[in-house]
Order: sequence, then C-alpha cells, then structure tokens
Amino acid sequence: MKWKNRNELYFLSSFGRLLIISLILSMISNVTNAVDIVADSKSFNSTYNGYRFKVDALIESGEDCRINSALIGIYTPNNTMDIKKIDSDKVIKFDNFGMRFIRAYRRDNVDYVEFEIRNASEAENETEGAITITSMGYTPGYRNYKFKVDHLVYGTGCNIKKIVLSIMRPDKGFLKREISMGSSGIVDGIEIKAIDAYRSKSISYAEILTTEPQICYDTDRGNNTKIRGVCSDNNGQHIDICINDKIVEYACINKKCTIVATKCEDGICKNGKCITIETVTTTSSTTILTLTTISTISTSTSSTACYGCILDERCIPYGTRINSTYCSSTGIIKPQLKDGSLCKNNYQCISNLCSNNRCIKRTHETKKDILQEILEFLINIFQDIFRS
Repeated sequence: MKWKNRNELYFLSSFGRLLIISLILSMISNVTNAVDIVADSKSFNSTYNGYRFKVDALIESGEDCRINSALIGIYTPNNTMDIKKIDSDKVIKFDNFGMRFIRAYRRDNVDYVEFEIRNASEAENETEGAITITSMGYTPGYRNYKFKVDHLVYGTGCNIKKIVLSIMRPDKGFLKREISMGSSGIVDGIEIKAIDAYRSKSISYAEILTTEPQICYDTDRGNNTKIRGVCSDNNGQHIDICINDKIVEYACINKKCTIVATKCEDGICKNGKCITIETVTTTSSTTILTLTTISTISTSTSSTACYGCILDERCIPYGTRINSTYCSSTGIIKPQLKDGSLCKNNYQCISNLCSNNRCIKRTHETKKDILQEILEFLINIFQDIFRS
C-alpha cells in the first residue's frame, strides 16, 4: 500500500501516537480514579472485589455535630469480619485499598454512607503501636497494663476535648487519668497519648498510643520538698517519705532515682513533704518552736537508715510479706510470684515455697521439702545460740 503524500503519512502516525497515549491515560485513570460505594445499615449488599460492606454506625463530631465519619462493617473474601472507622479528612487503609468517607444520610430509618475506594498508596500511615480501647471492658496494652475508657469530656457541641482513662496496673491496682486530645499523660513513667475518640451506640471509643517508659521520671519534677512525689526508674517506684521528721526526697540523677534531700530547711516533714512551722500563740505567751539540726540520712552510717523497705513511713525488714507482696533485697516492695516463676527465696512466692529456683504449689508431694525447711530452720537457731 502506497501513501498519496507525506501529509497523510504524518497524520496517521500522529493519530497512532495519540491513540497509544489515550490508552495509557485510560489505564492510569482506571488505577487512580476512586470507586464510589454506597453502603446501608440493613445488610452487606455493597461489594468491591469480593469485599462486602455494611454501615455499623454514624459518628457525629465537631462543634456543629456533623456526621463526618462512620463505622463500616467489612466482610473479606476470606469470610472474616472487621469494623473500620472512616473519616472525611483522610484516606484509611484496609488490606490492599484505601477508604474515604464522603457523606451520610438516613432514609426510612436506614443509615446510608457513601465512601470512596482509593489506592492504598493514598492512605495515611496508621500510628504504629496504637490500640483502640472502649468503655465496655479493659484492653491489654503496654507491659501488662490494661486500659478502659471511663468517660469522654465534651466541649462545644460534639467536640471531644479529653479522655478519662481507667487503668489497671499489673499488680491489679487501679487509677484514673485525664488526657487532653492530641496530648500525652504520664502514668508510672509510661507516656500515653490520646490520638482519637468518639462515641457510638452508647459505647465510648478511644485510640491511644503507649510508648516506652522514660528511664527516670519524677512526679514532683526534681528536688521539690514541698510536694510529695513518686520517682520511677528501671528499679521501680520510690516515694518521698518522712522518717522521724526527716525527709527522704527522691529525684532523677543520671537516669536513676536518687535521694537528693534529707532535711527540711524551714520546717518538719509530714506526709512525705516539708511543712513550715509557724509561731504558735497561746493566751499567756508566745512560744516559738525551734528545730534541731537534722542529720544527713545515710544508708551505711545513720542510725535511722532503713535496711529494708519503706511502707507507710515505717521500715520493714527484707523478706517481709505484706498482702501478696514482699520486701525485696533491693528495698522495693514487689508482688509475689505465681507457681512456676523463677525465685531464690520462699517469701518471693505466693505459695511461700521456692524449690530448685521455682515457685511451687504446696501439695502432698512437697511435705518432704517442708520438713526439710523446718529442720534447716531449727539448725540455724541452734547455730545462732552456740555462736552467742
């Protein structure tokens, strides 16, 4: 086939190039263009590549209480179910695609949500290590701490300002902590950040991030004898206390809780802090209370040194057991160990029996070990008598 002229040949070659470019753009468009999905609260009738969607709940937020997000139930091709919160201000990743909330409405008592399916590459990275907790029960978190939403604190409209957390410590102790949205709070040296919070169907949800504890943290921010603080480091907690009107004030030095003050300069120690002694006036005369010099507390030379653990401002000896806890050789009160745990001394175990460096349960099989303990105890007593 011969072309009539060069212009015709040029036209056809240009047309071919345009056709190829058009096909490439079409392919790119198919990859990047969003797919709109409308899901409802009746059933999983909306589908995308084997995924099925259903509206679980609508979420009101902001000062005007607009619905800018929703909880979407998702059935995967593997017949597993998950619930994902989608928002209007960002693309949320799920498996190999992204999702973004567009709008929501209600018709004939049925909730409808329109959202986009987008490329997973457009989705924002989720906060690594964040966990979602609810008001229904405790969720395990960092280092055996468990978290629960106690309640949410609202500002104007549906704007959530703060989260009040209920926290279960590893020793089963409880405490509450209020954290502002986007801010962090410290619990036992662990930093907890409030990332997101919302309420749906009378259930409160919160997304929090717990990070590695600071190597050393002091609640009263250093050498502050006017406030009773708790210093936490890798060895545990150290509480500011009073011993015979003397103060034992802890602060972080070289990433370790260290005693930094041992006397109150202008008063006496009471309830773990220094208080000022004021002039006491009577009907007959004015008596001025003076203080004697308080000697420095020394763990090696002072007569008031505690060679054990401090509990309620009293010194208890090493090895003393107190309500499922014990005074350890490091001067810290620790919870007793369960059966099977590594141990060195009987008092470390709940069963009060450590054999072959393991806490064991007292059974009929351990009678021999118990008798051996009694025999060793009696031998030690007689040895002490003969030495004296």
